[in-house]
Amino acid sequence: MKLTIQVKLEPRPARGSGLNAWMFKTAAALARSRVPQSEAVAFISCDDAKPGEVERQVEQGYAAAFDSRPVRSDNGAIVIPKPRAPKWPDRDDDRLRGVVGNQPAAVEDVIAASPIKPDITRHPLDVLAELHGARGAELICLAPKPSKGFRTLSFNQWARGIRRRWNAGKKSQTQDWQMVVPNLMRAPTGSTLDGKPDRDRTKENACDPDRMRFAVVEVDIPPEDPLCVSLGKTPQEMCASVILSQLDRDKLRMVVMSGGKSLHAWLDVDGMDAAAVARLFRTLAPLGVDPAGRLTSQQFRLPNGFRADKGTRQNVIFWNPKS
Repeated sequence: MKLTIQVKLEPRPARGSGLNAWMFKTAAALARSRVPQSEAVAFISCDDAKPGEVERQVEQGYAAAFDSRPVRSDNGAIVIPKPRAPKWPDRDDDRLRGVVGNQPAAVEDVIAASPIKPDITRHPLDVLAELHGARGAELICLAPKPSKGFRTLSFNQWARGIRRRWNAGKKSQTQDWQMVVPNLMRAPTGSTLDGKPDRDRTKENACDPDRMRFAVVEVDIPPEDPLCVSLGKTPQEMCASVILSQLDRDKLRMVVMSGGKSLHAWLDVDGMDAAAVARLFRTLAPLGVDPAGRLTSQQFRLPNGFRADKGTRQNVIFWNPKS
């Protein structure tokens, strides 16, 4: 009997538009589904690949999928390493079903729970400045698109650009930007892990992991997920239930609509070190919460920004800045 494996993959891009990255990510996805490496090479091969390029990306993807170096057998074949124990707990559907079933909520409930009515017309930088209690010299990192165009400037520098455009009769560009690093940066630039210098968003110039101000809680679940379908709930309703029932309301500072399927809850973790924040996310991971929300340089949706690919605003729907 022939086994059919279903793997969700992104469309293959053209050369110059991220082809190598696509090969790598696709190989890792196939590796996690236990597809033989030779079949992955055959699947990924394309006419515009350079000699040896596909094999190299597949080998690296298979190694990365299991956080290990590839192992070669005597005949030169690549043997898939045995997967290590997952770093984070898997989603516990029974527990998540219980939370959503016992404490159902929707976007309207999050809005109603907000201590202060959010102003969805407020400029994103004003929202961020109040959240951080910024005086002007603090550094914040923004981008117009996911993972593209990040710039780290002080609040004063951003504000000067906004005023210049206003005086010229133009709308502020940052009002239509999408992404932000929630925590303040400690330097304008840093080097990436692979040694590329002078980058605006890196772990090196992000905040100290033991001195984070915000961690962002997002229940990462697509609308076609069997759990959503069986419960008759949207991903936003799943997020709302977890946010309102599982998070410390006194530490919940803001909730932002992603402009898509999810909600992003900004949790005040001031005074918690990296280990304590990790423990918090370990307790939330079984509810489908993405552990990336604890990372210092992780990007999230800009509050009151604009998601161009969906044509929607990323409205703030819960507002509780620390007094």
